[in-house]
Amino acid sequence: MSVLSRILPATDRPPAVVLRAALVLLLVFDAFLLLRLPEVPWVLAGLAALVGAAWVVMSLPWAVALLGMGYPILDPINIVLRTDAVTFYGTRWLVIGGLLLLLLIRVRKPGSFLARCMSDPIAMWAAALGFVLVLGLFWTPSPVYGRMKVVGYLITNLLLFAGGLVLATARDGEPPQARDERYDSFLRAIVFFALLLALAGFVNLQLRYYKFTTRLTVLGINPIWVARTMGLAILSLLTLRRLRQIGSPAFLLLTAPLAAVMVLTGSRGPLLGLLIVLVGGGLVLSRASFGRRILVLAASASAAGLAFLVMPEALRDRFLRTFTGETSGLLRIGLLKIVRSALAYVPGRGMGTGGFPLLLRIGDRRMYPHNLFAEIGIENGIPGLLTLVGFIGATLARGIRRAHDPRMLTAILAFIFALWNAQFSGDLIGNEWVWLFAGVIAGRSR
Repeated sequence: MSVLSRILPATDRPPAVVLRAALVLLLVFDAFLLLRLPEVPWVLAGLAALVGAAWVVMSLPWAVALLGMGYPILDPINIVLRTDAVTFYGTRWLVIGGLLLLLLIRVRKPGSFLARCMSDPIAMWAAALGFVLVLGLFWTPSPVYGRMKVVGYLITNLLLFAGGLVLATARDGEPPQARDERYDSFLRAIVFFALLLALAGFVNLQLRYYKFTTRLTVLGINPIWVARTMGLAILSLLTLRRLRQIGSPAFLLLTAPLAAVMVLTGSRGPLLGLLIVLVGGGLVLSRASFGRRILVLAASASAAGLAFLVMPEALRDRFLRTFTGETSGLLRIGLLKIVRSALAYVPGRGMGTGGFPLLLRIGDRRMYPHNLFAEIGIENGIPGLLTLVGFIGATLARGIRRAHDPRMLTAILAFIFALWNAQFSGDLIGNEWVWLFAGVIAGRSR
């Protein structure tokens, strides 16, 4: 018997007091930071609502969903400090503490489970990428940003991968339906936290506490991140509807605010990505009848057209002027030119982890090419690209073999949706959804 097995309870459900204490400590810490904001009453009112919601987080599915999807709800640190390094390390160590506690309590034999995880092909590729990132620190011209990426990958991406793996893996001796119930609870939690964000977005639409012009800002969070979360929640709702856990009226009622906030963020990548995975999932991966596939295609096209028609004129103009006179589009064109000139670094060992800012001559700061493959290729060369492609290929191969399972199909579509978004925004540590759903796919494919 291991030392951890002696001191941790061997039970499938952790003591309620442990989870509650951990969440309360986190919320108290957040409250201390929130007191430094100018509009304390409004923020504390939102925090009070969050505390009420946090009491229901009594299981691993809800905890993983909270850390993976609802985490910025608990993260006012960025609003207060505005310093990348302090914000980054402070929030990530809170994540590692909470998730490790949950994982250790949930696993009866941590040593045996770790061995099983390491033997999983997807886990091995994910660990190999982490090793390549660490090696890249030895010759990086940006040690601060490089260390930030390595730490973030190890304690955020990989831990969320582990959380998804534990969540979706069948445990010894449990009935077959227990794993499905756990996964369904995870999907409901994603929807719950996304609805909280959507509600906050509608409040800000009226009060404009967080200033914005055309693109809706929610709790100070990047609109692209908000749009991604709304998209993942819509995919979760589609699965719950397909499993007949919610009826059509409830599905439409819950989807409407999520879709509205997603449109109001004005984020083109997530909207297009959601349309692609819905059509692709309905026409390619799904084993539905021909008539149902045509229905999916027609419904997706109608929803996209309706969203385009009802969105504010300023946002519609932003979609039409993607690369002509629009700031975000012009920025990406400029980055593409830099990426093209930096391809010479790919055949070797790369510039080093976090080295991309050197090409822009901006010093050791967090800057990235807004494309996951370009980022890994330029900074970590051929070894980085090989491990990234191996990780993605192993995940898709394992998942597609079981795509007939509606729950697995959702995980595949969420993985593809997250991977799509990683090609247009964020860096390695800003796309942790890819690793979360890779862990889910690894667990359900066992």
